[in-house]
Amino acid sequence: MEFINGMERGTMDSRQIGNFLAVYEAQSMRIAARQRYISEQGLSKSIKSLEDEMGVPLFTRTRTGVVPTAAGQCFYEYAVKAKESLSQLKANLEVLADGRRELRLPCSYGALHCAYRTIQAFEEEHPEIGIRWIELDDRRAERMVTSGEAPLGLLVRSPEAEHAIEYVPLCSSMQSLLVFEGHPLYQKDAIEYRDLEGVPLALEGSDFHVNRSLMESCLEAGFVPDIEAETSDMTLCLRLAAVHECCSIVPSFIAEEWPLPGVRAIPFADGGYRWELSLGWLREHRPRGDAELLATYLVDHRDDLKVG
Repeated sequence: MEFINGMERGTMDSRQIGNFLAVYEAQSMRIAARQRYISEQGLSKSIKSLEDEMGVPLFTRTRTGVVPTAAGQCFYEYAVKAKESLSQLKANLEVLADGRRELRLPCSYGALHCAYRTIQAFEEEHPEIGIRWIELDDRRAERMVTSGEAPLGLLVRSPEAEHAIEYVPLCSSMQSLLVFEGHPLYQKDAIEYRDLEGVPLALEGSDFHVNRSLMESCLEAGFVPDIEAETSDMTLCLRLAAVHECCSIVPSFIAEEWPLPGVRAIPFADGGYRWELSLGWLREHRPRGDAELLATYLVDHRDDLKVG
């Protein structure tokens, strides 16, 4: 019989352990499902499968949520230790593989533009740690953190995810509208949301938080924005504005770094419409070890990341 930290090895996997921990700590299937970015039905099935494997109920279902049984309380202690052991085992195997510990870092698109040199400097100071960064849209970067696939990420702040993710601000940028010469908005000093009615727009897609923020603000102003193109490629937004195809919305630091002839970058009058880059991790699982080292380094050097 083989054991890991006192638990018999069965078919249980790290995702099931993460699901159990989320339900135990939230004491709610609904909240835990949101944190894990899965359906309540899928989460309930995962917990039922775990209970079948253990041979005992781990939770009592109530009208207001779920309550851990005595077996569930006992299993929680083992689950925490198992998760820590699996993380340590992965780190140890990575050291054996290439002599460097690998740290996964999901990054929202645009984050590396601000942070890449600082991450390089961190690796130079800590040659034993290799940062494996992965560029993703905002929602997928969040999911890597909330699912436990990565201990922290460079994320665009989202009010929707604040119940699950703790954010530490690093830098931010106003949003600007790229307007080509001859367009009716070309001479404006600042853009109001109502100015966008009927204007074909290019911007980041629906999996990016600035897109949702724009949609909500335009609906409050009484119209649906005419979004001509949704993309994760900021160069496409620049290109569409440059050829007078449509106006594009980009972070101001992008517009400043790549100015286009005959195109003005006009800021939005709403100072709250910003691209905000933060460090993010699960509220219940603060970074430790190498992740804590990187988090501390980025916070200590965030003045180097400011983009205006």
